[in-house]
Amino acid sequence: MAVIFYAVGGEGMGHATRSEAVINNLLFNGHKIVILSYERAYDYLYDSFAEKDNVLEVKKIAGVNFIYEQNEFKLGKTVLREATKIDDFILKNSFIMINSIVKYNPNLIITDFEPFSNFFSKLSKIPFICIYNINFAAKCAIDKKYARMFSNRFIEYVLKFDGDYNYITTVFDVPLKAKYQHNTSLVGPIVRDYFYTGSKEEKDFILVYQTSKSNNRLFPVLKQSDQEYVIYGFNEDYRDGNLLFCKSGKEKFAEDLISCKGIITNGGFSLISEAVTLNKPIYSIPVKNQDEQEMNGYYIEKEGWGITSKEINVDDLQQFLDNLEKYKRKLEEITFNRDDLFKSLEEKIDLLVNKYKLPTRLKLIAGIKNGFEKSIDQIYGLFYIKIKGKIAARMRSPKYIKEKAKKMTALLWIKRKVEKEETLRVKIRSLGIIEKNFTISDKEKISYFIYNSDFKAEKRVNIVMFHGLGGNKSALVNTLAGLMDLSKNKIDFRVLLIDLAGHGRSTNLQDIEDYNFTAQSKVFIKIINREFGENSNFITIGHCYGSFMAVTLTSLFPDRVTDLILISSNPFQIECRKKLYRLFQNSAARSFLKLFFKKTSFNKPSGNFDYASFKNSSDHNIRRLLIDIKNTALRGYSASVYNLLFYPVDEDYKHLVESGINILMIHGEKDRVFSIKCIRRAAEQRDIKFIGIPGSNHLPVFNAARELAEIIFLEAIMKYGN
Repeated sequence: MAVIFYAVGGEGMGHATRSEAVINNLLFNGHKIVILSYERAYDYLYDSFAEKDNVLEVKKIAGVNFIYEQNEFKLGKTVLREATKIDDFILKNSFIMINSIVKYNPNLIITDFEPFSNFFSKLSKIPFICIYNINFAAKCAIDKKYARMFSNRFIEYVLKFDGDYNYITTVFDVPLKAKYQHNTSLVGPIVRDYFYTGSKEEKDFILVYQTSKSNNRLFPVLKQSDQEYVIYGFNEDYRDGNLLFCKSGKEKFAEDLISCKGIITNGGFSLISEAVTLNKPIYSIPVKNQDEQEMNGYYIEKEGWGITSKEINVDDLQQFLDNLEKYKRKLEEITFNRDDLFKSLEEKIDLLVNKYKLPTRLKLIAGIKNGFEKSIDQIYGLFYIKIKGKIAARMRSPKYIKEKAKKMTALLWIKRKVEKEETLRVKIRSLGIIEKNFTISDKEKISYFIYNSDFKAEKRVNIVMFHGLGGNKSALVNTLAGLMDLSKNKIDFRVLLIDLAGHGRSTNLQDIEDYNFTAQSKVFIKIINREFGENSNFITIGHCYGSFMAVTLTSLFPDRVTDLILISSNPFQIECRKKLYRLFQNSAARSFLKLFFKKTSFNKPSGNFDYASFKNSSDHNIRRLLIDIKNTALRGYSASVYNLLFYPVDEDYKHLVESGINILMIHGEKDRVFSIKCIRRAAEQRDIKFIGIPGSNHLPVFNAARELAEIIFLEAIMKYGN
């Protein structure tokens, strides 16, 4: 059996869903897989495969995202924005690929439109198979008006995706060019298993899916029709007359796709292929300047499966609705057999792997890896040393030497960053922690760790923990490890470590108001219900900014929270908030933060960051604060600050104090962010239990994790074991 690198590229989710079906088949046949992908595709594939046998690893790489405005692809803006990622794209991906090839020694690489795998297969001489739809335009005898598309030429002559063998997925009746027939096959669509097993009952509605959310003409046209429309892709969940907006996950979307009587979409191949497989008529409205989508729309109309328009309009919509049965009869004339591809793929894998001999180039790559690491450390040490906490040049250097040192410093940072991410992943796995996602919409999700001790003890305690501003759930892992050690198999407990919106692996949200503590709490209770059960009780723990989330969640669901633990928290606005803090609580600051939020791109944070290197750092360590902001992304950070300044938690806290719920406050004795004297005094006035940690500052979650775990265990968990 083969050890296979499966690299998934492309911005759309279609590459991920298609790859899911292929990877499942490869695993069924006993192959071992390393999966590489980025953005939403990585999240999807991680959720699907991270815990499966024979999946050696699911690794995150860098990739490209497109910009759309007014239902139009903006090439110039996309190039300008993505150009800022070139260093990360090249250096980080090279480092990951080289390390992975040396570590796992694969004897086959398969890609679905991921360019780095294409390059490294040629560098290493490892056999290479391509499975994608993107080369349809380049390698098939398409209509002349699309043959000279820019994107077509770019793929054919610049990216040059051409493996030892290639499978081009298509639904259109267009022949392969003769010069490619020796190592390329056309195959039918590859769709998820669910579409073969789900209920086939058809209902009276049209499914609408839009890649771009900027199609302003869509809704007014749909409202002029009496037809019912179920709409995805706008991050909404409400009804407006005959328009039902949904933001559910992939299973709900698949159910509606199976049961609809037709679809209105852009021109993405994956949804078109799913619709054709299910015999669903298609009304295609391609994104402007998206050559591939315009070509797909043309062939949909030519095949008689539906119609296409440059912009949606009432006449074309009515024509589509009036001819649904005609389109459906035409679709029923064609059939595809996915098993033919899987059978052929296994034959090609056997052929290529049996011929493969470990090339000397792998030794070369290992040498490059070792030399790469040594040269970075040597050059870094030559030009930069640490003097009194600052980086200073050891010698006066010409400008080009300074630039060289700067680049090598960047390389070292990327190298160490990847190594830290790997160390964190190993640590999480060793503790038995599982990472999961909760889908809010197609582009929004909340990430969390779940740990279940499962000691079969008589008592079970549920715990929910929230990190601080700019941090992520990884900052709480050491505290959780301490709780595991202290339990000594006496008490079973389940723990949720949740990434707040815009932090860690949780995505940023569409609207600044979506970040408020109440809105997020309503999402988090769904996660708690899913993992702990709808009627379960739990302990809520929050550190700093996360303590406000803990207060709000507890105030919304007081009957379910047994204890509220606030770490390095300051809920006493009047007595203990600094004058500087209150100075920013004005309309000018509110307007500025809202404007800043709108102008920052809808990006997502970089992922889990291991805070081990910052143990014992000061409360105002500048490097740590800058990393917090970077990992949170400016959009999420500005929204969180806005939430902190202008969303009132004080009334919730007063209500909880008056209700008599068990509240425990834990504070580092050397906290320089919040005045411990003022907070201790305010807590004592309200008869709230207050515990100080000697020697610790504002960050006991990783500076004094063991001491913090002991306090939580003795004060809140141990009583449930008695």
